[in-house]
Amino acid sequence: MTLPLRPAIGRADRSDSVALWPLLSLLCLPLAALAGMSATRSLTLVILGVGGMAVFALGVLSPPAAIAGLILAAGFARVQLGTGTGSPLVASLLVALAITAAWILRMIFGRNLRIVNSPVTFPLIAFVTMNVLSLIWSRATLDPRIFVPPTFIRVQVAALMVVVLSAAAVLMVGSTVRRHYWLKWYLGILFVIGVLHEALIVVHGPDHLVMGRGLIPMWCICLAAGQAVINTRLPAWARIGMIAISIFCFYGLLTHQDWISGWLPAALSVLIVFLLRGRATAAVTLIVASCLLVVLWGTIYQIFTVDKVQQGTLGGDTKRTALWERTLATIAPSPWLGSGPAGYALAEVQFYPNQALSAHSNYIDVIAESGVIGLTFFVWFLGATLCVGYRAQRRLRRTGDAFGGAVAVGALGGVVGIILAMALGDWVIPFVYNQTIAGFDYTIETWLGIGMLVALDAISRAPAAEAV
Repeated sequence: MTLPLRPAIGRADRSDSVALWPLLSLLCLPLAALAGMSATRSLTLVILGVGGMAVFALGVLSPPAAIAGLILAAGFARVQLGTGTGSPLVASLLVALAITAAWILRMIFGRNLRIVNSPVTFPLIAFVTMNVLSLIWSRATLDPRIFVPPTFIRVQVAALMVVVLSAAAVLMVGSTVRRHYWLKWYLGILFVIGVLHEALIVVHGPDHLVMGRGLIPMWCICLAAGQAVINTRLPAWARIGMIAISIFCFYGLLTHQDWISGWLPAALSVLIVFLLRGRATAAVTLIVASCLLVVLWGTIYQIFTVDKVQQGTLGGDTKRTALWERTLATIAPSPWLGSGPAGYALAEVQFYPNQALSAHSNYIDVIAESGVIGLTFFVWFLGATLCVGYRAQRRLRRTGDAFGGAVAVGALGGVVGIILAMALGDWVIPFVYNQTIAGFDYTIETWLGIGMLVALDAISRAPAAEAV
């Protein structure tokens, strides 16, 4: 693999127009439904095997199309395979594994072992590498005082697989997507998932049938707001539709106003979209936001302090700072490399048997699992993502790419939102003993959103004709 790499515009998308991809993508949905309803594990495995081969074939034919299939699987395929650890494997994780393998094989047999040339590439690969090294180090330096269940290695490998496949999704999107055609598909599928999930919640329907939890509503809100506010070429009816999607999804979040890590990152992401609209809009936005802050101060204080103290988030042994202190104390023997994926959970159970809880913060999880070095690369990755997103939206808007610029602005707002959300929970890298590995269903969208920013940055450096 060669780094740095030039953006290979033409070769990556030559098969994007294959007519089979919608058929293969949709074929996976009834297969997943059958697997979910099957009474025996063997039949489930057979059905998933057939679906896996279809997804793999799609990944070989057209990686961008396979990514659309991944979003569909995360939203609609409610299939889980037990692992014997209480943390099941979901269909989207298996789909991600299949299309990643297909993408790598496609590069090998195509003699084109190239990944996107982007500022996010090195820190992201370095972060994944640190997770691998932390796993090896943690297994080699086990504390003899800590009981390690025989199945724990499976838990750690599964947690590592979540990190690897999440990072692979960023690189796959960033390396292969060079046309707005695919971005429109991704946004359309995501909007359908988000709106259907919120609609089922509003009417008290079976919302478990559509996975729209986690930060999916935020991504729907900021990406739709980006189109409504930034895309000056959007027809009036489409702009109204984008506004309706944003308002409806945000309303769904506000029905649970005590879920701060849901609506607050979404509000911040929309604020970023308006601030990037232009100087006049930014000034008006800041004035309106300040006025709302003053008018709603009593309600805000109630939600952020009084309610959280009563819930135990800001008070007692379960307050966040107490959780973070206990978690960080468990990695004192190895602060640079951490305790490996999910490693600090065993130490908490051993040394704090009556207070063992997950950290409820992705930043604390990262430093606890991959150490100071891992956190350094992760923060570097986030900073590079912000720089890439800001650069992409400026270039695209300057060249008159209204749709691409709007997607970049919306996704940039989403990245700012996730930076806040990660401090409030494990909404980007699911912790195996909290969200469980099944959380991959609603965290993969965040990594795909980052991948879209990387792809748009590459598009912004290519001839305009390539982005049609």
